[in-house]
Amino acid sequence: MSKKIVLFLLLVTMGISFLPLYNLYPQLKKINLTDSYLYPQLEKIDFSKSFNIDIFESYLNYYSWKFFNISLNSYQVIAGNDSFLFLGNEYADVLDNHRGLNKVSPLLNKLDSDLKKIENWYLSKKIPFVFVVAPNKHSIYNSFLPDNYKKISSNATDNFIEAINASNNRILDLRSSIEEQFDSQDLKYYKLDTHWNKYGAYLGYKSIIAHVNEKYNLSIKPISINFIKKEVILRDGDLINFLKASNHITKDDARTVYDYKDISFTGCVGKINLKSGALGKCIESKSEYINVDYGPKYTINNDFKAEKRRVLLLGDSFLAQHSEVFSSTFSHVYRWHYKHINPHMLYDFIKLNKVDMVIQQIAERDMHGYNMLRLPTKKSD
Repeated sequence: MSKKIVLFLLLVTMGISFLPLYNLYPQLKKINLTDSYLYPQLEKIDFSKSFNIDIFESYLNYYSWKFFNISLNSYQVIAGNDSFLFLGNEYADVLDNHRGLNKVSPLLNKLDSDLKKIENWYLSKKIPFVFVVAPNKHSIYNSFLPDNYKKISSNATDNFIEAINASNNRILDLRSSIEEQFDSQDLKYYKLDTHWNKYGAYLGYKSIIAHVNEKYNLSIKPISINFIKKEVILRDGDLINFLKASNHITKDDARTVYDYKDISFTGCVGKINLKSGALGKCIESKSEYINVDYGPKYTINNDFKAEKRRVLLLGDSFLAQHSEVFSSTFSHVYRWHYKHINPHMLYDFIKLNKVDMVIQQIAERDMHGYNMLRLPTKKSD
């Protein structure tokens, strides 16, 4: 056996021997070795993690991306140009849908008829309803994708929205409104995350207000915002976490992020009971970043300049980045993740809280993977 093979096997053996100590150390350091009841403490240790190879995988993923611009987890994450990461095909075939390989999505055919029913229901109650599509990162930054993943022709989203809006301006497609303000120096999306940042979300917010005004002959005034730019190491980006490499991000990986410099909000924030829909105590607060993934919340804005409306926002994690500007625009804003509310609860919630505007915003990718619409339905129906 050659010396190189022996050395390789020795290094592999040493690495495997090191794994249990590395993986179990966070649990072991909590144990008091002088305690006479040591055995019960050892029983609490999860020894199944002894040979977890995440530590090796994280280094391999990070340096493959950093030095060779390669994703070793390409089913979840695609490495693009200029340090951009993109969501892979594991989620709702997002790459194939973007490229135009899937011309028609079966779920979209049902979405058309469901959307008509829902819009007609709201119109019968004289409640303005808007259905908004928040763009995939791929749609805005197509030029930063590898050549073999770039859009090659019209896709299922294009075909569906074109067909629906040809007869009725039923869907607000934010792709064009954000692309029109494209500037590579002012990023609209995080490089290491799937979501838009506060700047991109604000552009979306302005387009939503303009669309509501045009469609329902209203005169809601969007708030004006100044932005603060700062360099941040984004360790909680979902894409870098899919690579298990967030702990290896350094100052060299810091990216410019945007925050609101001045938000006019005088009011309170409260939780909404997930099971009953009841409003919890509204606690005085400055404008808050609200992520509906962690449960529904509501805000009350006491500023006399706020638009006196009770707005229900149904959506997903894309609601978070513009939560503060919506709170500062309307007197009452209720936020629910569409997965967390059923048709009966939705009906009761709208009636009980006298909701007079509903905005449903979904991520473009979810149009192809979920039935996200809810028709408010009375329990006796």
